[in-house]
Amino acid sequence: MHEDAAVNAKRQKFVNYLTGLLPLLHNNFQHSGDPLLQKLANPEYTDYLLPFRQRAPTMELAMITIYSDPDELRTPVGLFNALCFRGVFYGSPWARKRLRWFDSYNDWIGYHKLLGREDSHFVNLTCYGSCQVSRELSNIEIYWQKCNTWPTFLGPSNSTPSLEKIYKYLLSFHNIGKLSALLLIGDFIESRVIEMPSAKCWGEFVGMVGMGALKGLQNLGLLKSKASSTDVQIAFTGLHDYIIDTISQDDLELMGYNVVMLEHGLCKLNRVGRLL
Repeated sequence: MHEDAAVNAKRQKFVNYLTGLLPLLHNNFQHSGDPLLQKLANPEYTDYLLPFRQRAPTMELAMITIYSDPDELRTPVGLFNALCFRGVFYGSPWARKRLRWFDSYNDWIGYHKLLGREDSHFVNLTCYGSCQVSRELSNIEIYWQKCNTWPTFLGPSNSTPSLEKIYKYLLSFHNIGKLSALLLIGDFIESRVIEMPSAKCWGEFVGMVGMGALKGLQNLGLLKSKASSTDVQIAFTGLHDYIIDTISQDDLELMGYNVVMLEHGLCKLNRVGRLL
């Protein structure tokens, strides 16, 4: 019983972190006297720091422009747009304000020529933290040339593809590393291209990928530095169950909470924690 109380105290720290940032959503990102909330309300930092995945400004726009139609996303053009979003545009000034769908590579070329803006308007080399020198507009043509492999890979809307198989496939694309591939799979889940996994399934996948969510669980004390995939799955699922039991349904809906957001929020915890 004492051990359960100690574990729940660690889980509560994460709940406090989420609920402490809820005023941003209740007040529509209006500036607050709290320094942390004020920083997260700044559009320059919101995408980078906000744990509420669907409520970050660029993702809200992406869900309207890129990820609104799951059937379209199952086509080569759908994959092309998703790859361009995560492998080129994300984090740029253009993506925050004017992100749009392109019907083809030529559609992009015509738009780019008409707009006449410098590459830095479309590309942010440090959008995920470290500098990505391979993040450049030339990737767009590369994605267009290869995206025709997508339909036979993902299958029809009623199929259930392996997350690991999709992950490995996405890694075959230029400038799509472990983080970008994980983010793309999250995008496909939240846009209903892939069925929402259970906490157990997503926790297992998080353990396999081994990205920032593991560090978040370790920072909370819910996971040791050397943990098996089963340990990760148990820690992730336990935290998910605690959140569902602790936070009100209204607030969960306001956050856009699901297991994908939980993984995202654990990653952001590592960044936001340095500001607390």
